[in-house]
Amino acid sequence: MISYIFKNKTKNILVIIFSVVYMIKPLCEFFGYISIYQDFPWFTFLTFLPVALVLIYLLTLYYNYKFKSFIIPAAFLIWIVSPIYLAFSDIKFAFMYLKWIGEMPLTIVFTLINMIVLITAKALCFASSLSNFKNISLFKVGIILNIVGIAIITPVYETVSAIEYFGTTNIFLDQLRQILNDGVILGRVANILFWIGLLLLAFNKKGEDIDITPYIEERKAKKQAKKEAKLQQKEAEEAEYNAPLPEIPDGSWRCMACGKILPDSIDRCECGYKK
Repeated sequence: MISYIFKNKTKNILVIIFSVVYMIKPLCEFFGYISIYQDFPWFTFLTFLPVALVLIYLLTLYYNYKFKSFIIPAAFLIWIVSPIYLAFSDIKFAFMYLKWIGEMPLTIVFTLINMIVLITAKALCFASSLSNFKNISLFKVGIILNIVGIAIITPVYETVSAIEYFGTTNIFLDQLRQILNDGVILGRVANILFWIGLLLLAFNKKGEDIDITPYIEERKAKKQAKKEAKLQQKEAEEAEYNAPLPEIPDGSWRCMACGKILPDSIDRCECGYKK
């Protein structure tokens, strides 16, 4: 059984498209980093791995396999762990800065707020996905919090960071132009679209969960029919190959190339074989 939130094929296709679009940038960065530095970029890998898991789940929606029920929870679990991994260096820097200067920079404050919001959002989605999205309200709140974090808190953090470290508006504008040129905005829009796609699924009308047994049985029947048709064709070919050859009447000969029986007056078969 899969959750009723996947019953709308149009929304499923939208999420698949948004997932693919979202993965383009981190995948390019991933393979580019490997080709240049000959090293494995773990954080970039963790950026697109959860999206890839969601994509795999949607592409195999009507298939059944042992670990299927763990794919979506695993994706959200990775989304919970990766921000913590990234925030370690920021937290370390915050305590060092606090020790030296005696005050906490706004950049670190917004970093921690952003991390808390995003982790809380993913944790709510994780809790909902564990129960096959039965508590859909948690899922909705988690996704909305996540969109707020990506669309509002993160840009505010980046703005404060640029002003705090560069000091002047002109340098901030230069930084903003660099962000635009580097494709950061496009990547963020793709990220937001992905979460909007999941939010659309969450707002499907409540109903019974989808029983995928008929789809599985239909595929098994098609596979079995194809196997039987192939077996029948093979048996027919073997029967034809093993069929006894007709006797050659007096005054005739058999072409060794095509098996056609010809009168002795003809010394060359139409296929080109000569008696």
